[in-house]
Amino acid sequence: MASAKQARTMTDEGKTRLPAALLAALYPHSLVAAPASERPAANRTAAGAAAPPTEPRTMGGNGKGVLILVDQPDDNVIPQPELEFLMNILKACRLGEPDVLIANLHGMNEKRHDALAARWKASSVILFGLGPSDISLPLAFPPYRVQRHGQTQYLHAADLKTLRSDDAGKRALWTALRGLFGIA
Repeated sequence: MASAKQARTMTDEGKTRLPAALLAALYPHSLVAAPASERPAANRTAAGAAAPPTEPRTMGGNGKGVLILVDQPDDNVIPQPELEFLMNILKACRLGEPDVLIANLHGMNEKRHDALAARWKASSVILFGLGPSDISLPLAFPPYRVQRHGQTQYLHAADLKTLRSDDAGKRALWTALRGLFGIA
């Protein structure tokens, strides 16, 4: 139990203040990253650089078993311009954030397709900026083509930043997504 002095230092005008390390532990998948100077020391290396994540940064509800994998060095799950572009793609597919799970695998050591699909019970996996070999998928197939492996369908495409300005890539992606989700 906290002493009276500790309790006084953790309150400000009747409001409870939690230590940054406790907040980080309670909310490990925040969409807004704190500036580097405000991050807990436990998440930093001796040189002061951010330590590689042990868990992917994620967002979304995964209501329909659609897993979207990216590899972004950004502190967020996905940079805002690419997120807006992705949300428009999902809307065209009659999907939204509650239906999908977006996971940023940047810096992760364990990226095996079977572990990822099983962990999030994915029936469909879409890779942006990653190829089948990046998730140890034991088959090769061209971008913008849906490929089934076991109980899961896979599709890989260029990274979202590139796709935003690539009309041919957008058309190829739309054709593949129509097949993946049965859109007429």
